[in-house]
Amino acid sequence: MKKIEADAAIVGGGIVGLSIAREMRRKNRRVVVLERGGMGEEASGLNGGGVRQQGRLLPEIPLAMAAVEMWRTLDAELGRPTGYRRNGHLYLGENDADMDRLARMREAEMKLGLESEIVTGKALKDLAPALVDGLPGAKYCATDGSAAPLQASKAIGAAAVEAGAIVLENEEAIAIPVSNHRVCGVMSRDTFVEAPVVVNAAGPWAPFVGEKVGVYIPIYPSRSIMMLSAPFPRVADPFVQTASMAMAVCQLPDGSVRMGAGAAANDVGRFTYSKELRGPSSGPARPRGKALEIFPALKDVTIVRRWAGIRECTPDMMPVIGFASATVEAPEGFFIAAGFSGHGFCLGPLVGRLIAEWLVDGRPSIDLSAFSHDRFLRPQGPLTVVEVRPEQTG
Repeated sequence: MKKIEADAAIVGGGIVGLSIAREMRRKNRRVVVLERGGMGEEASGLNGGGVRQQGRLLPEIPLAMAAVEMWRTLDAELGRPTGYRRNGHLYLGENDADMDRLARMREAEMKLGLESEIVTGKALKDLAPALVDGLPGAKYCATDGSAAPLQASKAIGAAAVEAGAIVLENEEAIAIPVSNHRVCGVMSRDTFVEAPVVVNAAGPWAPFVGEKVGVYIPIYPSRSIMMLSAPFPRVADPFVQTASMAMAVCQLPDGSVRMGAGAAANDVGRFTYSKELRGPSSGPARPRGKALEIFPALKDVTIVRRWAGIRECTPDMMPVIGFASATVEAPEGFFIAAGFSGHGFCLGPLVGRLIAEWLVDGRPSIDLSAFSHDRFLRPQGPLTVVEVRPEQTG
Protein backbone atom coordinates (compact mmCIF):
# COMPACT_ATOMS: atom_id res chain seq x y z
CA MET A 1 0.00 0.00 0.00
CA LYS A 2 1.29 3.44 -0.99
CA LYS A 3 1.74 5.86 1.92
CA ILE A 4 1.48 9.64 1.61
CA GLU A 5 2.05 12.07 4.46
CA ALA A 6 -0.10 15.20 4.54
CA ASP A 7 -1.29 17.96 6.84
CA ALA A 8 -4.88 17.22 5.87
CA ALA A 9 -6.68 14.42 4.07
CA ILE A 10 -9.91 15.41 2.34
CA VAL A 11 -12.59 12.85 1.50
CA GLY A 12 -14.57 14.13 -1.47
CA GLY A 13 -13.42 15.84 -4.65
CA GLY A 14 -16.38 18.12 -5.25
CA ILE A 15 -16.28 21.90 -5.29
CA VAL A 16 -15.97 22.13 -1.50
CA GLY A 17 -13.23 19.55 -1.10
CA LEU A 18 -11.25 20.87 -4.07
CA SER A 19 -11.58 24.45 -2.83
CA ILE A 20 -10.27 23.44 0.59
CA ALA A 21 -7.33 21.72 -1.10
CA ARG A 22 -6.48 24.78 -3.19
CA GLU A 23 -6.70 27.11 -0.22
CA MET A 24 -4.59 24.80 1.95
CA ARG A 25 -1.89 24.83 -0.73
CA ARG A 26 -2.03 28.63 -0.79
CA LYS A 27 -1.06 28.36 2.89
CA ASN A 28 1.74 25.94 1.98
CA ARG A 29 0.14 22.93 3.61
CA ARG A 30 0.37 19.39 2.24
CA VAL A 31 -3.04 18.10 1.25
CA VAL A 32 -4.46 14.99 -0.40
CA VAL A 33 -7.98 14.58 -1.78
CA LEU A 34 -9.54 11.13 -2.17
CA GLU A 35 -12.43 11.08 -4.64
CA ARG A 36 -14.47 7.92 -5.22
CA GLY A 37 -15.20 8.93 -8.82
CA GLY A 38 -14.09 11.76 -11.08
CA MET A 39 -13.12 15.20 -9.83
CA GLY A 40 -16.21 17.44 -9.59
CA GLU A 41 -18.42 14.95 -11.40
CA GLU A 42 -21.09 14.27 -8.78
CA ALA A 43 -23.36 16.87 -7.14
CA SER A 44 -20.91 19.70 -7.84
CA GLY A 45 -21.00 19.12 -11.58
CA LEU A 46 -24.67 18.18 -11.99
CA ASN A 47 -26.52 21.12 -10.46
CA GLY A 48 -28.20 24.21 -11.94
CA GLY A 49 -25.15 26.45 -11.60
CA GLY A 50 -26.78 29.22 -9.56
CA VAL A 51 -24.46 31.67 -7.81
CA ARG A 52 -27.05 33.48 -5.72
CA GLN A 53 -27.34 35.29 -2.44
CA GLN A 54 -31.08 35.90 -2.18
CA GLY A 55 -33.54 33.32 -0.98
CA ARG A 56 -31.21 31.64 1.49
CA LEU A 57 -31.71 30.99 5.16
CA LEU A 58 -30.47 34.09 6.95
CA PRO A 59 -27.33 32.57 8.55
CA GLU A 60 -26.06 31.80 5.03
CA ILE A 61 -26.50 35.35 3.70
CA PRO A 62 -23.12 36.70 4.89
CA LEU A 63 -21.39 33.65 3.42
CA ALA A 64 -23.20 34.03 0.12
CA MET A 65 -22.39 37.73 -0.14
CA ALA A 66 -18.69 37.06 0.47
CA ALA A 67 -18.78 34.11 -1.94
CA VAL A 68 -20.25 36.21 -4.75
CA GLU A 69 -17.46 38.75 -4.32
CA MET A 70 -14.96 35.91 -4.58
CA TRP A 71 -16.61 34.57 -7.76
CA ARG A 72 -16.02 37.96 -9.42
CA THR A 73 -12.25 37.36 -9.50
CA LEU A 74 -12.20 33.56 -9.40
CA ASP A 75 -11.39 33.06 -13.09
CA ALA A 76 -8.32 35.26 -12.75
CA GLU A 77 -7.26 33.50 -9.53
CA LEU A 78 -7.61 30.07 -11.10
CA GLY A 79 -6.18 31.03 -14.48
CA ARG A 80 -9.13 29.16 -15.97
CA PRO A 81 -12.73 29.99 -16.93
CA THR A 82 -15.59 28.87 -14.70
CA GLY A 83 -18.43 30.13 -16.89
CA TYR A 84 -19.30 32.68 -14.21
CA ARG A 85 -21.62 35.55 -15.19
CA ARG A 86 -23.19 38.21 -13.01
CA ASN A 87 -26.48 37.93 -14.86
CA GLY A 88 -28.79 38.45 -11.87
CA HIS A 89 -31.40 36.23 -10.25
CA LEU A 90 -35.21 36.50 -10.36
CA TYR A 91 -37.60 34.95 -7.86
CA LEU A 92 -40.97 34.91 -9.62
CA GLY A 93 -44.19 35.40 -7.72
CA GLU A 94 -47.19 33.56 -9.15
CA ASN A 95 -49.80 35.03 -6.79
CA ASP A 96 -50.28 37.62 -4.07
CA ALA A 97 -49.14 35.22 -1.35
CA ASP A 98 -45.85 34.71 -3.19
CA MET A 99 -45.36 38.44 -3.50
CA ASP A 100 -46.01 38.96 0.21
CA ARG A 101 -43.44 36.30 1.03
CA LEU A 102 -40.90 37.81 -1.36
CA ALA A 103 -41.40 41.24 0.21
CA ARG A 104 -40.79 39.81 3.69
CA MET A 105 -37.74 37.97 2.41
CA ARG A 106 -36.37 41.17 0.92
CA GLU A 107 -36.90 43.10 4.14
CA ALA A 108 -35.03 40.48 6.20
CA GLU A 109 -32.17 40.29 3.69
CA MET A 110 -31.83 44.06 3.44
CA LYS A 111 -31.10 44.16 7.18
CA LEU A 112 -28.06 41.99 6.45
CA GLY A 113 -26.91 44.28 3.65
CA LEU A 114 -28.19 42.36 0.64
CA GLU A 115 -29.73 44.67 -1.95
CA SER A 116 -32.64 43.56 -4.16
CA GLU A 117 -35.77 45.06 -5.67
CA ILE A 118 -39.34 44.12 -6.47
CA VAL A 119 -39.95 44.35 -10.23
CA THR A 120 -43.29 44.29 -12.03
CA GLY A 121 -44.80 45.00 -15.44
CA LYS A 122 -42.44 46.28 -18.13
CA ALA A 123 -39.37 46.11 -15.88
CA LEU A 124 -40.00 42.40 -15.36
CA LYS A 125 -40.58 41.75 -19.06
CA ASP A 126 -37.38 43.63 -19.94
CA LEU A 127 -35.44 41.13 -17.83
CA ALA A 128 -37.32 38.06 -19.06
CA PRO A 129 -39.21 38.83 -22.30
CA ALA A 130 -40.54 35.29 -22.77
CA LEU A 131 -42.42 35.26 -19.44
CA VAL A 132 -46.10 34.42 -19.52
CA ASP A 133 -48.35 37.45 -19.21
CA GLY A 134 -50.14 38.18 -15.96
CA LEU A 135 -47.51 37.38 -13.35
CA PRO A 136 -47.75 39.83 -10.42
CA GLY A 137 -44.00 40.43 -10.15
CA ALA A 138 -40.66 39.17 -8.92
CA LYS A 139 -37.82 39.83 -6.55
CA TYR A 140 -34.63 40.68 -8.45
CA CYS A 141 -31.06 40.61 -7.16
CA ALA A 142 -28.75 42.12 -9.78
CA THR A 143 -25.54 40.99 -8.05
CA ASP A 144 -26.47 37.31 -8.26
CA GLY A 145 -25.38 35.18 -11.19
CA SER A 146 -24.54 31.75 -12.51
CA ALA A 147 -21.63 29.57 -13.59
CA ALA A 148 -20.96 26.29 -15.40
CA PRO A 149 -20.97 23.63 -12.65
CA LEU A 150 -18.68 20.96 -14.09
CA GLN A 151 -16.37 23.48 -15.73
CA ALA A 152 -16.01 25.48 -12.53
CA SER A 153 -15.47 22.44 -10.31
CA LYS A 154 -12.80 21.03 -12.59
CA ALA A 155 -11.14 24.45 -12.91
CA ILE A 156 -10.81 24.65 -9.12
CA GLY A 157 -9.48 21.09 -9.01
CA ALA A 158 -6.95 21.74 -11.76
CA ALA A 159 -5.74 24.87 -9.96
CA ALA A 160 -5.40 22.90 -6.72
CA VAL A 161 -3.29 20.26 -8.46
CA GLU A 162 -1.22 22.94 -10.16
CA ALA A 163 -0.55 24.43 -6.72
CA GLY A 164 0.70 21.08 -5.44
CA ALA A 165 -2.36 19.32 -4.03
CA ILE A 166 -2.61 15.58 -4.67
CA VAL A 167 -6.01 14.55 -5.99
CA LEU A 168 -6.56 10.80 -6.17
CA GLU A 169 -9.52 10.03 -8.43
CA ASN A 170 -11.36 6.69 -8.33
CA GLU A 171 -10.04 6.08 -4.80
CA GLU A 172 -12.84 5.50 -2.32
CA ALA A 173 -12.12 6.03 1.36
CA ILE A 174 -12.67 2.69 3.07
CA ALA A 175 -11.29 3.38 6.55
CA ILE A 176 -10.25 6.22 8.84
CA PRO A 177 -7.80 4.84 11.41
CA VAL A 178 -8.02 6.30 14.92
CA SER A 179 -5.35 6.16 17.61
CA ASN A 180 -5.60 7.64 21.11
CA HIS A 181 -8.94 9.13 20.14
CA ARG A 182 -7.47 11.05 17.21
CA VAL A 183 -7.73 10.41 13.47
CA CYS A 184 -4.56 9.16 11.82
CA GLY A 185 -5.55 9.67 8.18
CA VAL A 186 -7.60 7.94 5.48
CA MET A 187 -7.17 4.62 3.73
CA SER A 188 -8.33 3.59 0.27
CA ARG A 189 -7.69 0.13 -1.12
CA ASP A 190 -4.36 1.24 -2.54
CA THR A 191 -3.27 4.25 -0.48
CA PHE A 192 -2.86 5.37 3.12
CA VAL A 193 -2.88 9.13 3.55
CA GLU A 194 -1.38 9.79 6.97
CA ALA A 195 -2.71 13.08 8.33
CA PRO A 196 -3.73 14.60 11.70
CA VAL A 197 -6.87 16.12 10.17
CA VAL A 198 -9.50 14.40 8.02
CA VAL A 199 -12.05 16.62 6.28
CA ASN A 200 -15.31 14.91 5.39
CA ALA A 201 -16.45 16.75 2.24
CA ALA A 202 -18.18 13.74 0.75
CA GLY A 203 -21.50 15.46 0.04
CA PRO A 204 -24.44 13.04 0.00
CA TRP A 205 -22.09 10.26 1.10
CA ALA A 206 -20.81 12.18 4.14
CA PRO A 207 -22.85 10.04 6.61
CA PHE A 208 -21.04 6.91 5.42
CA VAL A 209 -17.68 8.60 5.99
CA GLY A 210 -18.81 9.69 9.45
CA GLU A 211 -19.85 6.15 10.20
CA LYS A 212 -16.22 5.04 9.82
CA VAL A 213 -15.38 6.95 13.01
CA GLY A 214 -18.71 6.32 14.75
CA VAL A 215 -20.13 9.81 14.08
CA TYR A 216 -23.70 10.19 12.82
CA ILE A 217 -24.26 13.10 10.45
CA PRO A 218 -27.93 13.85 9.61
CA ILE A 219 -27.66 14.18 5.83
CA TYR A 220 -29.93 12.53 3.29
CA PRO A 221 -29.86 12.56 -0.53
CA SER A 222 -32.58 14.19 -2.62
CA ARG A 223 -32.57 13.92 -6.38
CA SER A 224 -32.87 16.89 -8.72
CA ILE A 225 -33.90 16.62 -12.36
CA MET A 226 -32.19 18.69 -15.05
CA MET A 227 -32.46 19.17 -18.80
CA LEU A 228 -30.71 21.24 -21.45
CA SER A 229 -32.13 22.54 -24.73
CA ALA A 230 -30.59 23.38 -28.06
CA PRO A 231 -29.88 27.12 -28.61
CA PHE A 232 -33.07 29.18 -28.62
CA PRO A 233 -34.04 32.85 -29.05
CA ARG A 234 -33.90 35.08 -25.97
CA VAL A 235 -35.94 33.81 -23.02
CA ALA A 236 -34.49 35.58 -19.97
CA ASP A 237 -31.26 37.27 -19.00
CA PRO A 238 -31.20 36.40 -15.26
CA PHE A 239 -31.29 32.99 -13.63
CA VAL A 240 -35.03 32.52 -13.00
CA GLN A 241 -36.77 30.53 -10.25
CA THR A 242 -40.34 30.43 -9.06
CA ALA A 243 -40.86 31.54 -5.46
CA SER A 244 -42.28 28.07 -4.83
CA MET A 245 -38.91 26.59 -5.95
CA ALA A 246 -40.82 24.32 -8.36
CA MET A 247 -38.69 25.30 -11.36
CA ALA A 248 -35.45 26.99 -12.35
CA VAL A 249 -34.49 28.24 -15.82
CA CYS A 250 -31.18 29.71 -16.93
CA GLN A 251 -30.38 30.67 -20.51
CA LEU A 252 -26.70 30.19 -21.30
CA PRO A 253 -24.54 32.49 -23.45
CA ASP A 254 -24.95 30.24 -26.51
CA GLY A 255 -28.76 30.45 -26.23
CA SER A 256 -29.31 26.99 -24.80
CA VAL A 257 -31.69 26.78 -21.85
CA ARG A 258 -30.98 24.81 -18.70
CA MET A 259 -34.09 23.77 -16.75
CA GLY A 260 -34.16 22.16 -13.34
CA ALA A 261 -36.39 21.12 -10.47
CA GLY A 262 -36.33 18.95 -7.41
CA ALA A 263 -37.80 15.48 -7.78
CA ALA A 264 -41.59 15.35 -7.58
CA ALA A 265 -43.18 14.30 -4.29
CA ASN A 266 -44.55 11.16 -5.98
CA ASP A 267 -41.15 10.13 -7.34
CA VAL A 268 -40.51 6.88 -5.49
CA GLY A 269 -36.79 7.35 -6.01
CA ARG A 270 -36.44 10.94 -4.77
CA PHE A 271 -34.41 9.91 -1.71
CA THR A 272 -31.81 7.91 -3.59
CA TYR A 273 -28.20 7.91 -4.72
CA SER A 274 -29.29 6.67 -8.14
CA LYS A 275 -29.20 9.11 -11.04
CA GLU A 276 -31.33 6.91 -13.24
CA LEU A 277 -34.24 8.77 -14.83
CA ARG A 278 -37.31 6.71 -14.07
CA GLY A 279 -40.91 6.89 -12.96
CA PRO A 280 -42.43 10.37 -12.56
CA SER A 281 -38.96 11.95 -12.84
CA SER A 282 -38.68 10.84 -16.48
CA GLY A 283 -42.02 12.29 -17.57
CA PRO A 284 -42.63 15.74 -19.04
CA ALA A 285 -43.98 17.29 -15.84
CA ARG A 286 -40.64 18.12 -14.17
CA PRO A 287 -39.00 20.38 -14.83
CA ARG A 288 -40.26 21.17 -18.34
CA GLY A 289 -43.95 21.16 -17.45
CA LYS A 290 -43.58 23.99 -14.94
CA ALA A 291 -41.14 25.82 -17.25
CA LEU A 292 -43.80 25.79 -19.98
CA GLU A 293 -46.30 27.41 -17.62
CA ILE A 294 -43.85 30.25 -16.96
CA PHE A 295 -42.24 30.45 -20.41
CA PRO A 296 -44.79 29.23 -23.00
CA ALA A 297 -42.28 29.74 -25.84
CA LEU A 298 -40.24 26.83 -24.49
CA LYS A 299 -42.77 24.45 -26.04
CA ASP A 300 -40.69 24.78 -29.21
CA VAL A 301 -37.27 23.97 -27.71
CA THR A 302 -35.42 20.79 -28.57
CA ILE A 303 -34.14 18.96 -25.49
CA VAL A 304 -30.63 17.65 -26.13
CA ARG A 305 -29.74 16.26 -22.70
CA ARG A 306 -31.49 15.15 -19.51
CA TRP A 307 -29.87 14.09 -16.27
CA ALA A 308 -30.37 13.71 -12.54
CA GLY A 309 -28.22 15.19 -9.81
CA ILE A 310 -28.08 14.60 -6.07
CA ARG A 311 -28.56 17.20 -3.37
CA GLU A 312 -27.27 16.57 0.17
CA CYS A 313 -29.84 17.81 2.63
CA THR A 314 -29.89 18.30 6.39
CA PRO A 315 -33.09 18.60 8.46
CA ASP A 316 -32.76 22.39 8.71
CA MET A 317 -31.39 22.75 5.15
CA MET A 318 -28.11 24.30 6.35
CA PRO A 319 -24.62 22.82 6.02
CA VAL A 320 -22.53 21.21 8.69
CA ILE A 321 -19.16 22.97 8.91
CA GLY A 322 -16.71 22.34 11.72
CA PHE A 323 -15.12 19.64 13.82
CA ALA A 324 -17.45 16.82 14.77
CA SER A 325 -18.91 17.33 18.22
CA ALA A 326 -17.05 15.85 21.18
CA THR A 327 -20.50 15.26 22.71
CA VAL A 328 -20.82 12.14 20.57
CA GLU A 329 -17.22 11.10 21.33
CA ALA A 330 -15.98 12.04 17.88
CA PRO A 331 -12.24 11.57 17.47
CA GLU A 332 -10.12 14.69 17.40
CA GLY A 333 -9.21 15.96 13.96
CA PHE A 334 -12.42 14.84 12.23
CA PHE A 335 -13.81 17.87 10.39
CA ILE A 336 -17.15 18.00 8.52
CA ALA A 337 -17.91 20.18 5.49
CA ALA A 338 -21.08 18.72 4.01
CA GLY A 339 -24.87 18.95 3.93
CA PHE A 340 -25.09 22.10 1.83
CA SER A 341 -28.71 21.28 0.89
CA GLY A 342 -28.52 22.50 -2.71
CA HIS A 343 -26.71 25.71 -1.71
CA GLY A 344 -23.09 24.53 -1.92
CA PHE A 345 -22.07 25.37 -5.47
CA CYS A 346 -22.06 29.12 -4.84
CA LEU A 347 -20.55 28.79 -1.36
CA GLY A 348 -17.86 26.23 -2.26
CA PRO A 349 -14.90 28.49 -3.09
CA LEU A 350 -15.45 30.70 -0.05
CA VAL A 351 -16.06 27.80 2.32
CA GLY A 352 -12.78 26.30 1.10
CA ARG A 353 -10.99 29.50 2.08
CA LEU A 354 -12.69 29.74 5.48
CA ILE A 355 -11.93 26.12 6.36
CA ALA A 356 -8.27 26.56 5.39
CA GLU A 357 -8.16 29.58 7.71
CA TRP A 358 -9.72 27.50 10.47
CA LEU A 359 -7.34 24.56 10.05
CA VAL A 360 -4.17 26.60 9.62
CA ASP A 361 -4.77 29.85 11.51
CA GLY A 362 -7.10 28.51 14.17
CA ARG A 363 -10.26 30.41 13.24
CA PRO A 364 -12.18 31.44 10.10
CA SER A 365 -12.56 35.10 9.15
CA ILE A 366 -16.38 34.71 9.06
CA ASP A 367 -18.30 33.20 11.96
CA LEU A 368 -19.41 29.66 11.12
CA SER A 369 -20.92 28.73 14.48
CA ALA A 370 -24.46 28.57 13.03
CA PHE A 371 -23.36 25.51 11.04
CA SER A 372 -21.82 23.49 13.88
CA HIS A 373 -22.37 19.75 14.08
CA ASP A 374 -23.52 19.97 17.68
CA ARG A 375 -26.58 22.06 16.82
CA PHE A 376 -28.32 18.73 16.17
CA LEU A 377 -27.49 17.59 19.70
CA ARG A 378 -29.00 20.54 21.58
CA PRO A 379 -32.35 20.15 23.39
CA GLN A 380 -33.99 22.65 21.03
CA GLY A 381 -31.92 21.78 17.95
CA PRO A 382 -33.18 21.01 14.42
CA LEU A 383 -33.87 17.35 15.13
CA THR A 384 -36.37 18.30 17.83
CA VAL A 385 -38.47 20.50 15.55
CA VAL A 386 -38.16 18.82 12.16
CA GLU A 387 -39.97 15.58 11.51
CA VAL A 388 -37.50 13.33 9.75
CA ARG A 389 -39.09 10.44 7.90
CA PRO A 390 -37.26 7.09 8.00
CA GLU A 391 -36.62 7.12 4.26
CA GLN A 392 -34.79 10.45 4.61
CA THR A 393 -32.20 9.09 6.99
CA GLY A 394 -31.76 5.59 5.67
